[in-house]
Amino acid sequence: MTQSTDVIRSRPLFVLQASLADPVMMVDTPRGERKIVAVTGGTVRGERVNGRLVDVGGHDWALIRPDGTLELDVRVLLHTDDDAHVLISYRGFRRQRDDGLYFRTSLTFETGDSRYAWLNSIIAIGVGTRPPEGPRYDVHEIL
Repeated sequence: MTQSTDVIRSRPLFVLQASLADPVMMVDTPRGERKIVAVTGGTVRGERVNGRLVDVGGHDWALIRPDGTLELDVRVLLHTDDDAHVLISYRGFRRQRDDGLYFRTSLTFETGDSRYAWLNSIIAIGVGTRPPEGPRYDVHEIL
């Protein structure tokens, strides 16, 4: 087996700040407790991408697993400041560890706007925090 000498590199893409509605809690499912949360708005700010999250039914279909880990499954619509639409999909995990909060997401994008077509073929990683106003992700493009 050959070992790769490549180092994973990244560069800042944007900061995503989301606003959420109150969660709808389901009874326990075979995988854990389902927590469905509507994304009601928010912002995306970066050097190459800026805009607002549109309230068109974006949701986090979160799952609270038996071990206490929150498993995220989110789809939201970004309306950029220059009038493009970009679907942002991300999955990830949030859990408390002895050394602090582990909150990471993997993002992909979908758009038909040629100015942002480059987003269609990248993966980004978000490092999250959970301030009172809603989740905040520092998102980096993986190079």
